[in-house]
Order: sequence, then structure tokens, then C-alpha cells
Amino acid sequence: MLPDTHPLPQFVFTKPARELIDRIYHDYQSPLVLMIANGCCESTAPYLYANYLVSEETRVVWEDHQVAVHLSNHLVFPDGSRFRQVIDVEPNVLGDSFSIETDYGSRLVLRREQIS
Repeated sequence: MLPDTHPLPQFVFTKPARELIDRIYHDYQSPLVLMIANGCCESTAPYLYANYLVSEETRVVWEDHQVAVHLSNHLVFPDGSRFRQVIDVEPNVLGDSFSIETDYGSRLVLRREQIS
């Protein structure tokens, strides 16, 4: 569980990221999971999966009927109240990841944006 001294940041999607998720959801016809954890190769890069069994070592930080964003309990955002985490998309990326969106020539990325 995350320490209470570090509030969770707000998670938001850019319009292009949301459009990509909509397209993938339509194609898969299955709820999606966007996992943000300590990965072996790309650190906290988000990974998008369909039909994914989620560990008890995560918590849901955002969800709707198409996608649930899960955050590893081991990740801490010391500046969580001052910054939001923006889920964005980079187009025209080579498919070198297990994340679904690489099949669509794109990669979801996590950016930090200061809250004004």
C-alpha cells in the first residue's frame, strides 16, 4: 500500500491517447488494463493489456467502462498533489513492446504536468 504521506496524483488522458484506447477497445471488445509499475526494461512506461489478471500488488487510480489504470503499490509520487500524470500517445513507434498499442504503431507514455 502507498504511504499516506504521499498523495496519489491525478491521472488524465490526452485526446489522442483516449482515441487510441477507444479504437483498441472497439477491436478487442474486452475491458483493458493499463498497468503502471516498475518494469524490467522501460521502468514506469504504461503497458496496455486485454484480459489481464491484475495482482493484488496494485491499486486502481482511474477507470471507466473501457480501461482501468492500475498503479503498482510500490510506486510513490512524493509530489502527487502538485503534478498530474498525463497518459499520452507517441505515434509511429516500432512495435518492440508487449503493450497492445504497439500493434497500432503507437506507444502510450506517461508525462508529468504541473497543476496550476
